[in-house]
Amino acid sequence: PHMKYFLRNRCTWFDNSSFLIIILIAILTWIIPAGTYETDKAGNIISGTYKAVTNNPQGIWDVFMAPVIGMVGDKKTDGAISVSLFILVIGGFLGVVNKTNALNEGIGSIVRRYKGREKQLIPILMLLFALGGSTYGMGGRNDCILSSLDSRDDGRWL
Repeated sequence: PHMKYFLRNRCTWFDNSSFLIIILIAILTWIIPAGTYETDKAGNIISGTYKAVTNNPQGIWDVFMAPVIGMVGDKKTDGAISVSLFILVIGGFLGVVNKTNALNEGIGSIVRRYKGREKQLIPILMLLFALGGSTYGMGGRNDCILSSLDSRDDGRWL
């Protein structure tokens, strides 16, 4: 029963697979020799400048602290907490919009209001799709929505 729950629950699968990747990378720090390259002012690597440096193998404490340091940062690196919170907030917003079917209902009401005047609707929908595509990521829905504008039975476009 536990394995069925593990395979069904995507969140658990994601968390565990992420942790397994951290463990794999920590093991590789013991195997792969460390090195560095010189870079130019723009940060581009200069070919042929590789030199070996002292290895910094990661232990069990480093494995458990990797997610924490990744979120809040340390002396050497900035954390990703602001990006993570942004993703959580946007994900929550998109979850509410999709669960309530607000986007589909809103576009459907506009299409019904302009029934018989579909040519006038095209610039309005272009503006809405441009706004939605640049903020919401709804680019994949355009074909389905635009095809619903064809109110004639002969299959021709407006």
